[in-house]
Amino acid sequence: MIYDFLNEPRRIKSQIVIAEKDLADLRLSMYPSAVRYDTDKVQSSPTDPMPRYAERVDELQRRIKQLQIQYLEARDEIANVAIHLEYKQQEVIMLRYVARCSWRMIAFELGCTEDWVFKLHRKAVKNLEKKYPDL
Repeated sequence: MIYDFLNEPRRIKSQIVIAEKDLADLRLSMYPSAVRYDTDKVQSSPTDPMPRYAERVDELQRRIKQLQIQYLEARDEIANVAIHLEYKQQEVIMLRYVARCSWRMIAFELGCTEDWVFKLHRKAVKNLEKKYPDL
């Protein structure tokens, strides 16, 4: 359960990326297809698809904004929980789950080995599980 809590920003971030891709795809699909200049008649659709496109764009933009707010709130929650840990454990949790650093980068930042970072991480997670069993 604690890992679900800690990985929430990562999950939300991937939803943001998917929604932004959907928005970009939708905007690309809104461009009209090639115009034929070799015919005398102008063909048009009986229904204009632009209102549906605009509605979907607005919906995706609202969804992205909502997800961005959730992402920031999830990061803040992790920071509020991690503040009760020892300094080095707090740094490992913040660098891993908020800054999304690799284990190697965390070890470099803290000036230690990756094995030591793994041990710190395990201790931090155990301490969080003890302090917050309902997370």
